[in-house]
Amino acid sequence: QQHIALLQNGASLAAASTQAQKLATSSGFLPLLMGFGIGKDIMKLCAACICCLVLMKILGKIDCGGRRCNCRRCKCCARALLETGYDEFETFDVLVSIHSVGDIVTGGLMGGKEFKVKISFGYSKWETFPTKDCKWEQTKAMEVPQGSSECTIELYSLGKLRDTRLAEYALEIKKDMLDKDEGFWGQKQKLKLEEKGKIVGVLWVTFRRKDGGEGEGSSGGGVPIACVNEDSALAVELIEAAMELESAPGFVRPEGRWEGELKVGLLAKVLCGDLREVNEKNNKEKGKVYVRVLQCNVAELKGDQMEEQMQKQVAKAKKRGLPAPPKKWYWAWYEDKRTAMDKSKWHYPDGFVPMIGIMRVSRTPNRNDQFIVSYYDEEGKKCSLIYRREGGKGLEVWLEGLDLAYSECRKQVKDKKSKEDTEDGAVSRMRQMHTQWVQRHGMPRTDEQWAQWFEWFKGNNYDEELIKTFFTEISAQGRQGQPSQQPQQPRPQQHPAKQQPPPQPQQPQQQQPLQQQQYPQQHQQDQQYQQQQFPQQQHQQQQYQQQQLQQQQ
Repeated sequence: QQHIALLQNGASLAAASTQAQKLATSSGFLPLLMGFGIGKDIMKLCAACICCLVLMKILGKIDCGGRRCNCRRCKCCARALLETGYDEFETFDVLVSIHSVGDIVTGGLMGGKEFKVKISFGYSKWETFPTKDCKWEQTKAMEVPQGSSECTIELYSLGKLRDTRLAEYALEIKKDMLDKDEGFWGQKQKLKLEEKGKIVGVLWVTFRRKDGGEGEGSSGGGVPIACVNEDSALAVELIEAAMELESAPGFVRPEGRWEGELKVGLLAKVLCGDLREVNEKNNKEKGKVYVRVLQCNVAELKGDQMEEQMQKQVAKAKKRGLPAPPKKWYWAWYEDKRTAMDKSKWHYPDGFVPMIGIMRVSRTPNRNDQFIVSYYDEEGKKCSLIYRREGGKGLEVWLEGLDLAYSECRKQVKDKKSKEDTEDGAVSRMRQMHTQWVQRHGMPRTDEQWAQWFEWFKGNNYDEELIKTFFTEISAQGRQGQPSQQPQQPRPQQHPAKQQPPPQPQQPQQQQPLQQQQYPQQHQQDQQYQQQQFPQQQHQQQQYQQQQLQQQQ
């Protein structure tokens, strides 16, 4: 019986297998299960997926809302959209200054967080560098394109894998910016950053219009100093400092760019404020200091020894022939602003460095809020001062402003020394030329002769101020030589019979017609010019004529 049961089960299995083969053959499923057929279909599917990904990547690069695809780049389209009222304003530029964020939790599970701010006007976007103390003091020029409706400000927290948006604030460009001329442009704004209806923090930001003319809150006056980017934070500080100076009674703004002492003085007005001093050895903060750039004599910074040092400086100035002790520019630091600006306490700084002693101002590579001032001390040793910026001025203001200031101070010293060397050589050559003039034409006596002498030096490319200085030297020598000539002049009176007509009165008679032939039209002009330039010469000429009359008598 068991054997019969096994045979029946085998027959049923064979029947089931035969039916399965028939079903697979009739439905076409068997070729799909073949190994080669499965691989071919999978390859086709993968190729289709790859094509879709490439197409999506290409389409993703096409920024439909960006600048390239903006139809307003065509002036006709932009004008038509404005005339129809679809767009509310034309494209304009602004300077955005991100100051700081307050009332926000800066700590986290992994330590201190880093934050950054993103701001956008349509396709025009910008973001600050990351910082842990939520203080940036960064300024950026941005374009507000025609057709944009909102200014979006977002606060992000930086993470290991991705950045997290914490809060945002939106300003309607037409309503909240353009229609609020007073109290908005050029004023620090306090914006409450929100996320899902909850206030996360407070952002301090300032907007300035670049094309706003010379009114309040604009930067249309231009940067008064050369080599400064108009879109930088330093340019904004310089413009504000210049406007403050212009508002003072009696100050007249110079034409063109500010140079020399005016340039350094304007930079000194910007380079003052609070900084945090850092220990060079352990990189820890020492505390807050107030720094400023001032022009004075070194004795005025000696505190209790000021009077003694000033006497020494006065004595040195007299030896050098100077009317007063020279003044130089110094980088000085104090305990606080009150001490630095006090009428008597500013003579007691915690330390100071001559601006010409600074050799380099550099940024600390691994920090966005720290810079190094390298300088030479009195003994010629290289030293460094490390500072971290405090609220009020950005790092770029300190770096660029201090670099321009000490470079200009060193340039002034170099130019002054070069000018002195040039003048010394020029005066030596002028003495030789004066000797040649005397040998050819005699010593100038009349106003006309001095005018010709002056024009001769001027025609040889000598500066008028240098010629005046040389004339003063000749006049001083003539005054010193007059007493020694008086005893020798009465000798011809002892022998009146042998006395001959003196040659000196004949020289002007022989030279005067020749000189008038060479300068027939300039005779009167030279005489007037000589009276203006050399007022003392006329008095000396009168004395000389009186002496000649006495000798003839």
